[in-house]
Amino acid sequence: MIKRVGRQGEPVERQANEALKILGITRLVEPKDPRVPSGDAVVVSKRIGAFCVIDGVGGSVNGPEVKGDSRAAGIVARAVEKRIEDVSRPIDSTKLAVEFLLGLQSDAKSELEAVGRYERHSAEKYIGATLTAVLVGKVKIAVLNVGDCRAVYFPRKGKTYEPPKHLTLDDTRLVQILAAREGAERELLLKQQKAMAAMEDPSLYTIPGNTLPIGMDTFLRTTAEVTNMVSSFASTGSVEGNVEIYDRSDLGPGLLLLMSDGTHEVCSDPALLRVLNGLKPRQNPAEAVRDLVIAERNRLGQGRCRYKIDDASNICVTLGQPKL
Repeated sequence: MIKRVGRQGEPVERQANEALKILGITRLVEPKDPRVPSGDAVVVSKRIGAFCVIDGVGGSVNGPEVKGDSRAAGIVARAVEKRIEDVSRPIDSTKLAVEFLLGLQSDAKSELEAVGRYERHSAEKYIGATLTAVLVGKVKIAVLNVGDCRAVYFPRKGKTYEPPKHLTLDDTRLVQILAAREGAERELLLKQQKAMAAMEDPSLYTIPGNTLPIGMDTFLRTTAEVTNMVSSFASTGSVEGNVEIYDRSDLGPGLLLLMSDGTHEVCSDPALLRVLNGLKPRQNPAEAVRDLVIAERNRLGQGRCRYKIDDASNICVTLGQPKL
């Protein structure tokens, strides 16, 4: 990476971080199987305050050593990095932030569609990715979400983190069903979901095109498949990424956590909150979240109940109070 020098002899990247009040950044990708490439990717730019978590979709292609989801995640990550390289400084305008994020999504889709056209007779034609991208400005935070990666914000009061505010809403069938149902119907749905997850030997549900059994959260997964992603299917038309704008003065100081579904499917908000409030001085937040993922995987795997193990990624960004 080329380090440019600012007006006072400090790297431009450091000046940008001070202006944005970014106090610390940690990131980790925990593969579900160390023998194969991860299907997740993360992109971080301290210089402009851009943070992205990408979860590739595509399953195994040409054997377990070659993964379509890994290739998809890499394609999207490179498209994101290229667009970030074209930006020289943090983006303060809300309009420009929205344009940047939607342009980032468009670039990623174009790159994947090119693969689909080039490899139309290959299984790798059918790949895609979910994408959550956050742009931290001096005053605002802009969030793009396509799929079921998540961005959540843990406000901090003094030395204590408080319950998080979700900055994204999953693009899944389950979310759509829950949003459409109220009262007794919604409670019944949640009760059925918990009952199916607790079964010792649940019937297995298979996602079309993927031979991996899901298992533990059978009910959840039969209603929660991703309904929106950046894909190689040119015929699907434009992907409608959702961009939300948040005021940093309303959020206050705290920790921004971006995570793939491999993290949030096994780690609840209360569990994540306990981990963050149990951090020791100088402890890496991303490593603490990773350790929680591993512990929860092990706990869930102790019984006969089979469950989905997925690549788990997280980016932790510690933010101070912005200067208005």
